[in-house]
Amino acid sequence: IEQYPLIFSRESEQRSKHASAAGSDGISDGVFTERLRAHADEEYSSSVCAAVRSRLGWLALFLVGLWGAAFVIDWFEHMLQRNVELAHFVPLIIGHGGNAGSQAVGSVIRALAAKELDPSLRATFARVVSRETLVGGLCGVALGALFLSVGLLCHLVSFHVGVVVAVSLPLVSLWANFVGATLPLLA
Repeated sequence: IEQYPLIFSRESEQRSKHASAAGSDGISDGVFTERLRAHADEEYSSSVCAAVRSRLGWLALFLVGLWGAAFVIDWFEHMLQRNVELAHFVPLIIGHGGNAGSQAVGSVIRALAAKELDPSLRATFARVVSRETLVGGLCGVALGALFLSVGLLCHLVSFHVGVVVAVSLPLVSLWANFVGATLPLLA
């Protein structure tokens, strides 16, 4: 905040003008600045070792998941050797899962930060995880259909590989969104 006072003072000024126009007192510059300082102090007051300890468990869990993906690829190695074209789309499917899961994580964290969710309620947990899983599945179906249509129309992929990828995208999306919605609620 002290490093960028002009940015924060302009943002605070705009908030005050907007709040005054709406007939509200709004957040004063001092309170707004103090909240930002408190958050910054809380975020970065821990040592590097504490930050490593807090992240290492989650990163290890994700590494185990990626290791599992490597075992799945190894399990289907004979199929990939017979159909090399399919191997070209493995990074696309894995990347899509990462992107879909990241969107679910971001959506849940935003809702938690905005106090739109109470993670202590079992009904909230079930509702959020179900919703995000459904969103992931529907997005995967839409993207799978798009992939298959464009791939076949432009002769970018064979029919069989296109169907495999089109079916894989919703399945990966379901799993990624399920995990992405669950982890922030468990943390």
